[in-house]
Amino acid sequence: MWSLLMIEASGSQSPQSLGFLKLKINWGIMMTQAEEILQAVSILIKEKGRKTFTRLDIRRQINPDKKRWENNYSPTFQGMRDDGPGGARNVGKEFRGIFQQVKHSVHTLTEYDKEVIEKY
Repeated sequence: MWSLLMIEASGSQSPQSLGFLKLKINWGIMMTQAEEILQAVSILIKEKGRKTFTRLDIRRQINPDKKRWENNYSPTFQGMRDDGPGGARNVGKEFRGIFQQVKHSVHTLTEYDKEVIEKY
C-alpha cells in the first residue's frame, strides 16, 4: 500500500496557487499525480492484461477520495490525453499525449506511451 505525503502551503502563498502538490511514496520514490496515473495504467496493462481502461479503473487503482480525484487527478488525466480536452492541466512534456480515447470513457495507450510505461 502507498504511504501519503502532503506538502502544505505556508506563508503568503495560498493553497490554490500551489495546487496542493500531492506526492505519494512507493518503494521510497516520490511520485507526481501524472506518475501515479501512469503507474496505475501500467498495473492495469501489465499485471491485469488490459488493452483499454477507463478513468474509473485508474481511480480504483489509485484510490483517492472523490474530491481529490475531481480536483486533482481528473484535470491531470485530461492533460495526459492526446486530444487534451478543455480544462486540461499542463502535465509536462513526458506525460502529454500518452492516452488516446477509443470511445466515450474508454482509453488506450498511444505508441509513445507504450515506451514510457516500461518505466513504471
